[in-house]
Amino acid sequence: MPVERRLAIPVVVVLALTAGGIWVDRSRAAKRSSLSGVFESQPSDLASRVTGRVSRILVTEGQFVKKGTVLVELEANPTQAQAAATEALAKQAQAQAQEVVAGPRKEDMARQVAVVAELQANLAKLIHGSRPEEAAIARAQVSEAKARLDLLVHGPRKEDIAAAKAAMDEADARLRQAERGPTPEERAQAEARFKSAAIQANQAQKDADRSRSLFEQGALSRSEFESAQAKAGALAQQAREAGEAWKRAREGTPQAELDQSRQAYQRARAQYESLHNGSRPEEIREAEASLKVAQENLRLVLEGPRPEDIAAARSRVAQAQASLEAMRNGSRAEERRAANEAAAAAASQAESANATVADRVIVAPLDGVVERLLVGQGELLSPGAPVLRMSDPMDIWLRVYVPEMALARIKVGAFVQIAIDGLARDVDGVVESIATQGEFTPANLQTPEERGRQVFAVRIRLQEKDTRVKAGMAATVRRIGDWP
Repeated sequence: MPVERRLAIPVVVVLALTAGGIWVDRSRAAKRSSLSGVFESQPSDLASRVTGRVSRILVTEGQFVKKGTVLVELEANPTQAQAAATEALAKQAQAQAQEVVAGPRKEDMARQVAVVAELQANLAKLIHGSRPEEAAIARAQVSEAKARLDLLVHGPRKEDIAAAKAAMDEADARLRQAERGPTPEERAQAEARFKSAAIQANQAQKDADRSRSLFEQGALSRSEFESAQAKAGALAQQAREAGEAWKRAREGTPQAELDQSRQAYQRARAQYESLHNGSRPEEIREAEASLKVAQENLRLVLEGPRPEDIAAARSRVAQAQASLEAMRNGSRAEERRAANEAAAAAASQAESANATVADRVIVAPLDGVVERLLVGQGELLSPGAPVLRMSDPMDIWLRVYVPEMALARIKVGAFVQIAIDGLARDVDGVVESIATQGEFTPANLQTPEERGRQVFAVRIRLQEKDTRVKAGMAATVRRIGDWP
């Protein structure tokens, strides 16, 4: 083999080893400069602000929902009733405030004026004493009470018993007639009367309509026109009454009238039995008490009012006049202010109660996916207890940790090239934020020889949303800003 050929072989080997070493070093440098991470998202745990039992769950895990969609409902019957009552109280307080601000109505003022006049008349009556006719009435009441007592003590007269017996028999006859109802002949007569009255009323109405036309044309006097109208009205009323009588004849005696007939018979029978059996001791004692009351009233009428009664009457007149004066002056500023504040407080309570009712319906705060249901049907929740977890599948980001030496070559808004497991092509991203404080390299993201070096967390978002990228997918950053 020639010498030149033998010398060329080592040179080629050296060059190949050198190129291979350069390629290996570059590969290792590229691997060291690549950053790994996992796409993350921030789920939201939705909770109830009030205590309640779960009545309905309207979504399932994995379901996509729009913002405002009702997710879970809690029982709200007691709370709705309380809110309605609170709102009613708020309306009442508002009405009272308006009444205080507007002042008393004219009819209230007139009523108070009448009260003052009545009290003044009573005072004048007390001052001037009783009139002769009042004394005569009091004496008549005494005579009546004494006569009743004498009747009870000595017993009723025979003619009184006979009259009571006759009244009882008459009431019994009316009750039997009401229970029996009208006979076929009476029903036929009632029908005939109704038809006759209806015909007369119809003819009278036609005459009244014709008289109106003649009166408007000036061919009939006002008196004749009014007479025709009155006749039509009277005959129409008679037709209505005849119709009611015919209806009653067809349907029989109404239950209310039967009850009244029975009650009248029972009263008449009780009156007869009372007279027939004589007075009871308690009735005599009651009559004696009534006589004493009547005699005492006569004595007071004859003696006149006492000074303390006149003083009390003067006091009542003064109070009524003060109330009338207050009504004329209207409500004071502090009263109006207090009424308005009370109405505002009641309105706030009603608003709070309505908000509590609204809190029993949990809605989606954003477009997203229901990741997990944390409660079951019928479960009793306490305030702040998580109900479900949801997230926005498009609101994801990638967090990587950049070595301190490369931090100066990266800035917010810088371009990022990302390789995502499962996607054939790299995707573009942008630096969203850079941590302001360094930390140690996480062991699950960097090579063992890089542990212990200070790194800074960098948050990256995709330039364009991609439905293929999900939270939890691993990714590798090939280039970020001017690094490597």
